Amino acid sequence: MKTPGAVATVRGTTFGTENNSLTVSEGKVEVEIEGKTYTLTQGQIVHKVNGTVVQEEMSAEHKAKAAAMLDLHLNSMKEVRQKSIENQYNKYSFMIDPQLKNNDMTMQDAYQQLEMVDQTGRDVDELLEKSPVKTKPIKRIAALTKEIQEMHKFKRALNEE
Repeated sequence: MKTPGAVATVRGTTFGTENNSLTVSEGKVEVEIEGKTYTLTQGQIVHKVNGTVVQEEMSAEHKAKAAAMLDLHLNSMKEVRQKSIENQYNKYSFMIDPQLKNNDMTMQDAYQQLEMVDQTGRDVDELLEKSPVKTKPIKRIAALTKEIQEMHKFKRALNEE
């Protein structure tokens, strides 16, 4: 990633930029500023203070902003997943409805279960194996769910620090 004032190398991470600062919520980021390389890990920030580049631990304010950004991303990912599920249900309700009935569930119950899966980190691949529908969109829904689980994990880590 390149901005007018820095070049960042990202390695499997969650990070954000704002007002000439870079914060790392999870993972590792290398950033080059004014010819010097800074390696940031979870919970760190690099920014300019009175014209000097400073690398330090994120303040409570920075952590709150990072958590708010994670919430925005989580909500948009959940909306995308919800629309994908609705599309698959509309196409395959003849297969899904009997499965729901056999488990004494409604679609609303299924969504509540999915929220629990998001929060608990339950094995998505195991659930995918049990799915009566195994289309590419269903696999994308599973991949989105894994990403949502990771984001919840990152958010918990931010709140624990």
